[in-house]
Amino acid sequence: VGQCGPVQTSVGQCGPVQTSVGQCGPVQTSVGQCGPVQTSVGQCGPVQTSVGQCGPVQTSVGQCGPVQTSVGQCGPVQTSVGQCGPVQTSVGQCGPVQTSVGQCGPVQTSVGQCGPVQTSVGQCGPVQTSVGQCGPVQTSVGQCGPVQTSVGQCGPVQTSVGQCGPVQTSVGQCGPVQTSVGQCGPVQTSVGQCGPVQTSVGQCGPVQTSVGQCGPVQTSVGQCGPVQTSVGQCGPVQTSEGQCGPVQDNAGQYKPVRASAGQYKPVWASVGQCRPVQTSVGQ
Repeated sequence: VGQCGPVQTSVGQCGPVQTSVGQCGPVQTSVGQCGPVQTSVGQCGPVQTSVGQCGPVQTSVGQCGPVQTSVGQCGPVQTSVGQCGPVQTSVGQCGPVQTSVGQCGPVQTSVGQCGPVQTSVGQCGPVQTSVGQCGPVQTSVGQCGPVQTSVGQCGPVQTSVGQCGPVQTSVGQCGPVQTSVGQCGPVQTSVGQCGPVQTSVGQCGPVQTSVGQCGPVQTSVGQCGPVQTSVGQCGPVQTSEGQCGPVQDNAGQYKPVRASAGQYKPVWASVGQCRPVQTSVGQ
């Protein structure tokens, strides 16, 4: 996914040039990875100045070298997804103490920022002033009315990405009720789409027909039961993001075992292809 050489024909596809999310220049060798120039989300060349941006070196998801100045940005050291120095212990965590995704102690000043208390992804106390932030009213991405209880969740009205009121018809869309990331009620018709029930990120009940699609049961990010036929596809068992058991026969194909996100052994034959060792997401 997001990989490319001269030609790549699906998610994050690219030829010589790809100019948006997952875009790449001449060569892109794994998820969000790129050669000389990549100009948008996850893009990098010598310098990338916004989401997932990096300086000279970026070694894993959202990780960066000397300077990263925005979402998940960090100074000297960033050791995992969105983590940063001097100390950041988990996704978007910050300052003296931050106990969960986007949560923080006394002060956190950008994406997922919060005042005195923030109790879950995008949740906030008295004041939160940017993406996923909210006080009484938040009018755009992750926006919410009186109450917003989790990622993309909203109260009476939410008007943009992940937003919902009675009906939301695109990415993260939902019917009457949407209770968490990409979750939805009766009908969801696009990315992360689902039939009757979808209980967590990309998870779904009986039928899910696109990215993260699955058959009867899908229990976590990209995970699935008996059959999953496209991105993150798997055979009998897939135990974590992109991981699988005995057989995975399409994008992300491999044999016999891949032990963790992006990790694998001995052979993985297609998207994100590898031989003997791969030590971290997209690395």
